[in-house]
Amino acid sequence: MIAAADLFQQRTPRERVLLGIMAIAIVGFALWYGAARPLSRAVEDAAAHHARASQDYSELRDAAAEFSGSEGRSAAPAAPEAILRSAENFGLTLDRHEIDSAREITVAAENADPAAVFAWIALLQKDYGVVVSNMAVTSAGDGRVVVEMVLARSGI
Repeated sequence: MIAAADLFQQRTPRERVLLGIMAIAIVGFALWYGAARPLSRAVEDAAAHHARASQDYSELRDAAAEFSGSEGRSAAPAAPEAILRSAENFGLTLDRHEIDSAREITVAAENADPAAVFAWIALLQKDYGVVVSNMAVTSAGDGRVVVEMVLARSGI
């Protein structure tokens, strides 16, 4: 350490100023790239992670609400006739239906499009609070199905 101080004292005042400026620049560079840059990157990464997590949470909350059928459901329960008429909107012809009670309806379709059947079930869950309590599906050929199901109010 004494040798370094002697070497510094042997320099001219101009060289000492230049060495001081160089030392400050080296320390500043080390602090910038050793501390400030990693910290700013960590903040950016945390912000991006938070944004992804917020988006995932929002999607999960929306999916849970859709799954539970709580969105879009009317306050008053729909009449069985309204539920049966809604099948026509999906191109489903119900060959028979039977209103078992105020809470259950049995429906059957002999030659139905499976996509229309499942889209109708999704609508029933979302808009009417109706779930399928029992269902039997068999192939009718040509991509069509024979379906018989019991529809019930959710929460039974």
